[in-house]
Amino acid sequence: EQARDAVLLLLTIRGICCKVNNAAQAVYSLVQIKKRLYYFIQKWDQSNDQYLKEFEALANAVITFGGSFGTEPLMLKMIMTEPGIADCDHGEATAEQRDAALETSKERYLALLFLSNPDGYRYKKLRDDLANQYLMGSDNYPKSLEQAVKLLNNYRSGIPKYRPKGGHTEENVAFV
Repeated sequence: EQARDAVLLLLTIRGICCKVNNAAQAVYSLVQIKKRLYYFIQKWDQSNDQYLKEFEALANAVITFGGSFGTEPLMLKMIMTEPGIADCDHGEATAEQRDAALETSKERYLALLFLSNPDGYRYKKLRDDLANQYLMGSDNYPKSLEQAVKLLNNYRSGIPKYRPKGGHTEENVAFV
């Protein structure tokens, strides 16, 4: 009983931190927290580690409230046919192979979602380069959050990692 109360308390705290209304209809609350995750972007003055920390908190809140990632049939079908995952059709896979494919799909989905919204000033060139490489036959997109963070931290674009002090404020904008 105490363990259940502790878990309920932690879920309530996570919901408050992620601005989820526990009094609202459950599916609506899940939609709202997922929406917050999809619209979450790295701020211009935010480090990659802080961006990751907040991203993971939102993703974990989605899972806590019953959501999931990477369960799209197309993703699972593509992953199931990859060597080393299941190397077979979804219908022929064992439960263990399906679980492994689902975990792989979740990792990739979250990595690409994370890569979708870093600061555009610092990382637009990285996203463009990945898209162009894919167009030319090289899929260099990260397969995990760890790889995505490593890519953001180590990619050399010639653009400073942080914008000049002040960022985009009205005081820094001049009109001619």
